[in-house]
Amino acid sequence: SISDPQLSSDGNYLAYVFAESDWEANRQISHIWMKDLSSGEESRQLTFSPEGESNPLWSPDGKTLAFLSRRHGNKHNQLFLLNRAGGEGRQLSDHPTAVSNPQWSPDGQYLYYLASDELTPEEKKRQEAKDDVYAFDEDYRQRHLWRISIADGSRIALTSGDFSMLSYQLSDDGRHILHQRGPNPLYDDAPKGEIWIMDADGNNARALTANTIAEG
Repeated sequence: SISDPQLSSDGNYLAYVFAESDWEANRQISHIWMKDLSSGEESRQLTFSPEGESNPLWSPDGKTLAFLSRRHGNKHNQLFLLNRAGGEGRQLSDHPTAVSNPQWSPDGQYLYYLASDELTPEEKKRQEAKDDVYAFDEDYRQRHLWRISIADGSRIALTSGDFSMLSYQLSDDGRHILHQRGPNPLYDDAPKGEIWIMDADGNNARALTANTIAEG
C-alpha cells in the first residue's frame, strides 16, 4: 500500500510511504520512497532498515527529509534526517518516549513534535517488578509539545502540566502555535478539549474556546 504523500516546496519531488507484507515477520514494513517529478525518472527507495520508517516530512527548502523510525535499536520512534540525494539517515532525537506528529519550523532550524511524559522512578520500579496492575483507562501519560534544534539536537519542552496536547499547527510565519488541549490523551475525552494559541517558544498561552464542545 502507498500512503502519506508529501510534496516538496518547489513541487519537484514527491516522498511517500510504501508498505509491503513481510510474511515471515508476520507484519507490514514501511519504507520511504521518492519520485522526481521534474525528470520523470522511476521512483527510488530512500530507506531500507528492517524496522521500517514512516511520516516523511520535507524541510522548508526541500533538501532534507525528516522521518520517524525505531532503527538503531531504539525502543521508540525517534526523529531522523535524510538528505534528498540519499545516503544514511542521521538520528536527531533521543527522547525517552515515542516521538510523533513532527512539524518543521518555517525557517528550517527546528522540528516540533509530541511525546508522552516519561515514567517516574517509582513507576519504573513497579513496572520492572511487574507490580503494575492499574484500573482501566488510568495508565495513560500526559502528552506534551517539544522543540528540537536541527543544528545540535538540543530539545526543550514547550508545554507541561496536567493536560495533553491533542494536535497543533504552526502559523505560516512561525511565530505562533495553534493547538488543542485535552484533560488527557484518551480518545473518549477528546470532546472535552479546548483550542489554545501560544507563542512559538511556549509563552503567552491563552484559551480561545471554553465550551467543552469537540473542536479540532
